[in-house]
Amino acid sequence: MIFLYILLGIIAFFVTLFSIKASIAVSYKEDLWHADVRWLFLKLSILPYEKKEKKKKKPKKEPKKEEPPQEEKPAEEKPKKKGKNPFKTFYKNKGVDGVVELLSNTVSALGGMFGKILRGFTINELFLDYTVSGNDAAVCAINYGERCSQIWPLLGYICSCMKVRKYDANIEPDFLADKDTIEFSTKISVRPITLTNAVVILLGKLIKNVVIKFLAGMKTKTKTKTKSN
Repeated sequence: MIFLYILLGIIAFFVTLFSIKASIAVSYKEDLWHADVRWLFLKLSILPYEKKEKKKKKPKKEPKKEEPPQEEKPAEEKPKKKGKNPFKTFYKNKGVDGVVELLSNTVSALGGMFGKILRGFTINELFLDYTVSGNDAAVCAINYGERCSQIWPLLGYICSCMKVRKYDANIEPDFLADKDTIEFSTKISVRPITLTNAVVILLGKLIKNVVIKFLAGMKTKTKTKTKSN
């Protein structure tokens, strides 16, 4: 019983620890990206990435030259027998329909995982300020229309798939500017346990709907042969 209590305590500890939210802050201004990740008392700066200077190695002393050893003739290797390809075996047994079923099950499992992961993220703040430029008024107007057609649907998709508490986006043309200017910042939070749960559910679906069916499809033909004999 003591071992069981210790095991339950360890599980409860990790569940509580993984339930604490981690925050991600990303910003872009003047062609520079900044990204920080915080969880508990840990803080990790991802961008800008600074390379550490490597220490110069001291030149090694050249070893004394030795006479090259006599080359031995390599022994002739016997050709290895190629094993059976499991994918070809599955295709012969189940055909195109079986392959399509496996692919559809894999895609649906991945889609469900990504959907759960996206719903697990919460955007606390999202700010975008985009100034569109152009050589003349006509070019600037065309560029402005293209940017709006690209950015607004993307923001709508983000707001529909994720929890967004506060956001503000501003896209406007500037007929006198020489180049486009962008200022972007966001703060995102997520509980690590939602990510681990999504991965565990994905593995369960893949094992149930893909791996087991794949192994069963490989053995179908062999079983029929033994029955006929």
